[in-house]
Amino acid sequence: MDLNLGTFSFLFLRLAPFILICFFTLSSIFNNDLRGVVYLFGVLFSIFISFLIGGNQFFDLGGVSDDEKSGVCDFVLFGKGVEGSVPVGETIIGFTFFYLFTTLILKDREYINKVINFDNVPNIPSLGESLVTPWQMLSLDFLKFIPSLLSNIPSIKNNLPTIVFFITLILFDLFWNTNWFTGLKQLLRMPTSYCYSTRQTIAAYSIGIIIGIFWSNIIFSTNTPEIQYFPEYKNNEVCKRVSSTTYKCKVYKKGVLVNTFNTN
Repeated sequence: MDLNLGTFSFLFLRLAPFILICFFTLSSIFNNDLRGVVYLFGVLFSIFISFLIGGNQFFDLGGVSDDEKSGVCDFVLFGKGVEGSVPVGETIIGFTFFYLFTTLILKDREYINKVINFDNVPNIPSLGESLVTPWQMLSLDFLKFIPSLLSNIPSIKNNLPTIVFFITLILFDLFWNTNWFTGLKQLLRMPTSYCYSTRQTIAAYSIGIIIGIFWSNIIFSTNTPEIQYFPEYKNNEVCKRVSSTTYKCKVYKKGVLVNTFNTN
């Protein structure tokens, strides 16, 4: 295997799920909070479901032939890849993105209900107090409002770099690990080998996305900002820059006003 930019990019993608888990877990340890632990439990549950479905013969997810399979496909985080198994790395990426994104949606659900007139979209009920279903977020009627959400909803707008990062990570993952971009690879004169079949990729991201949405709803419904990412602080406990204030002063001498002036 030649060591070049393409190889390093591919290896980064293979390590990205491990990097994400380490980042959230270590940040929780350093910040002395439970956010990373709560995230880790959700990740482990999604991994468990992935192994459960991938090991069930009822779900035929197919696979990739040895001729088309990349030589580094067996470089995975949780043992050697099994034919027809669910790609755990893609499950972790899907879970992480939608766990965070759903939390942002829930935090600003009141703004979203104002921006989107759900009365004109009968297929989607308005967002509840602490419930966003996968069918709401993944429906075409809701997805068409995404540009409006990105530009108008405070929490989403303020965390746009995080959203862009995960979207870019998912696109690169699909580029390297699937055959969806074979034509582009040929145009760029890159190897067209890949790791996962279309059914494997769809299954992995579907598991991660659905569990990520539900896990975010469960955590948000506890009304405990300390275990949420992008928390809603209680009693407006946020830091703000002190604004300048103008004072009007009056100077008296022996009970007689002698001067009046303004000062900051």
